[in-house]
Amino acid sequence: MSAGAAVAHRSKSHKSVMLSLAAAEYYEASEGCRELAYIRSILKDFYGAKCPSTPTYIDNQACIAMAKMPGFPEK
Repeated sequence: MSAGAAVAHRSKSHKSVMLSLAAAEYYEASEGCRELAYIRSILKDFYGAKCPSTPTYIDNQACIAMAKMPGFPEK
């Protein structure tokens, strides 16, 4: 959201079957961060170096634990 309006939204089914909820959340979080990096690169043209930070919210504790692992082994 920017200035109260949605900047990006996506609803899409997975290309493969995820065997755990944590893996599905981790995959979607990485996809969201990839899109966020792209949008932030566009916003830097408008804001310059003063581009505001962008919070990312994840409510799955297992996904958060996987993201904090320095060398998460992909299964």
